[in-house]
Amino acid sequence: ALNITGPSNHIVCKEHTGMNDEVWAAQNVIDFTVPGTEYTAGDQLKITWYDGNRTPNANADKSHVPKHYALPRSGSLIIGEEGTLVIPHVGAPRLYPEEKFAGKIEMADGQNHYHGWVDGALKDEQPSDGFEYGARLTEAVLLGNIAVRFKGDALEWDSENLKITAVGKGNPDPAKVAEANKWVRREYRDGWNIAEV
Repeated sequence: ALNITGPSNHIVCKEHTGMNDEVWAAQNVIDFTVPGTEYTAGDQLKITWYDGNRTPNANADKSHVPKHYALPRSGSLIIGEEGTLVIPHVGAPRLYPEEKFAGKIEMADGQNHYHGWVDGALKDEQPSDGFEYGARLTEAVLLGNIAVRFKGDALEWDSENLKITAVGKGNPDPAKVAEANKWVRREYRDGWNIAEV
């Protein structure tokens, strides 16, 4: 909806519930910074991912959500300059303040993630959630998985060269950069290699 075309270039796991080589964090909060678009107020946009039953504070200073409203357990919260859009994963979206935006939401025609790819193949049409969109989303989520391993340290990502260029603030530790990049690509055993594209 915001026409985000650039990949995340700054990723930081702000908090998680703990992990080790055997157990992944059950809950985490990750900030992604992406280039702004024609629909954003600035030249950068911050996106925060909440996982494991964590949710944002709907009553934050910049949110327009009423104080009594409880956010859905999963979905999206888009905070704009003049209003806030709450999009549950199951249910109709709501736009606040309601009195200002009454009747402003138009529902899209029956788009379905489960049938989008099949319908695209059968009709020879590009689905709404094609590889161009899916690749950027997957890249961001996978970078979030790497950021969880470096809680509190910002990762700087070079999407064009598919590598992490910095971990932390100031003078980044080269050892941390090497460790982070270890998670970008997998080392395959002989005979199981995947050819570069």
